[in-house]
Formats: sequence, C-alpha cells, structure tokens
Amino acid sequence: MADLIPSQPEEDVNHYTQYRLQQGLQYSEARLTRKISPVTHAFMKKYHDAYEHALESATERNIGAVFAYDEILHSKPFLQREFSNSEMGLVHELQRLRELEFLASYGDYLGANTSELRHRSRELKTPYYEQLSARSNWTTIAERLTVQIQANSSAENSVKAAVYAACMKIPLDYDQTMWAIQAYAERNGHCHNDVGEFIENMQWTKLAKRIYADLHDIPSAIPLTRLAELPSWIKAIETVRDRYPAVNNDDDPETWVPANRALELIKESIEKKERQHAKE
Repeated sequence: MADLIPSQPEEDVNHYTQYRLQQGLQYSEARLTRKISPVTHAFMKKYHDAYEHALESATERNIGAVFAYDEILHSKPFLQREFSNSEMGLVHELQRLRELEFLASYGDYLGANTSELRHRSRELKTPYYEQLSARSNWTTIAERLTVQIQANSSAENSVKAAVYAACMKIPLDYDQTMWAIQAYAERNGHCHNDVGEFIENMQWTKLAKRIYADLHDIPSAIPLTRLAELPSWIKAIETVRDRYPAVNNDDDPETWVPANRALELIKESIEKKERQHAKE
C-alpha cells in the first residue's frame, strides 16, 4: 500500500483554496482507513472535521483551524506513522489495559449512582421499582434494559419504565441514569474499588479527598476511546459529591461537610444503634 504524504502547511491562510481543502479532506479520509494508533485516529478525526467545516464555510476561523491541524501534523512525526499487524495488536492490547485501569479507578462512582436509584425507588415505592431490586444484579438489569431499548419497548412493568418512573420521582437525570446503569454493568465485569466502601463505612473525609482528586485527574486519565463520555463520567462523580460530602471549599476537601444523603445514613446508623441498646 502506497505511503500517504500530507501537504505541507500553507505559508498564508489565503492559500487554502477549495482545491487545497479537498486535498486535505481526501488525505484524512484515506488516513482513517489505515492501521493507525487510537491517538492518531482521534487526531485524524478532528483533522478531517476541520477540513470538512472549512469546505462547508471558508471562514477565517475554520481556515485557521485547518492551518493549526496541519502544523500539528507536521510537527509530530508519530501522527504520520502506520503500524504492522503485530504492532497494531500490541497497541490495541495496551489500549484495553488502559480502559481496565480507568474502569478500576473511576467505576465505583457509577455504583453509588445506581445504588441511589435502587434505594430511593424502593423507599418511595415508585412504579415497577421491583425491576430494580437487588434480586437482580446490575449486569442482568442492564442486559434487560438493552433489549428493551433495541426493541423500542414502551411496555409497562419493564426496567426502562421503572428507571423512568424513579428518575421523575427522586428526581434524577434520566439519560445520565440510563448511561450509568449500562456503564456500571460493563465495569462490574472487570473490577472493584473503594468509593462504595467509603460510603458504606461513612468515611466522608476519605470520600471527599478521593472525589476531589478524581475530578481533577479524570480529564487526563480517560482513554481516548471514551473521550465522548467524559461529561457523563464527571457528572457521575459530581452526583456522588453532591449527595454525600457536599462542597464547602473547592480547594480543600477536608472542609467538605456531609450532604443530605450522608446525613440520612448517619441518622439511620444512630437510630439502629439506639434500637440495639434498647433491646439490651
């Protein structure tokens, strides 16, 4: 297969004619069909989109974006590299390992989100809440949900109906919750971490420090293959933060104080101990 050679960046943005823009678009389309790393693929997708936008509307801003991507492409030789089959196998294996590492580090926030859904739907007796009960694990629930979504089902007494009813009543963001259930089920096939244990043991300062660190780290930790999910992951972490150790001072998690759900758990724990003492 012949090497693909990109055009040099133009010395003047006015030299980006329709013909030159077509050349850049064709190069990016061909490049995306080759054996390239996930990093290069993500870059080439943006490179392609920049050329496409410039062809649709040759504004100063769009042409400037094309010029910037050309400069990056030529200043980073690895972006022009192609891989052998064995090298691509290694690249994909490393990418898979990074995804597992990411799920291990951040996945338990999804568990806190789904636990809130299960607990509150049962507490409020929302319609069809039994569909979300602990009799089924989240992997099974997610599988049922996927089937119902694919079938575009509107049946009553379904997981989909149960999630919708619970989200309306609690309230929770419906789209975010649907995503969290499916993402948590995927994560459960791989790993476990300590966010749920901090909540269960009511270790609010430890939880606050973990949340603070993860909110700062996740933009650089998330694999490129999941970059589009970044807003949903951040929202999942913020949901745990806002329900348990609410923010008091953004820059000092040790000053964060227990929020509504944390106070409820503390109260339940105290009442349980008082009942036990009363029996004794």
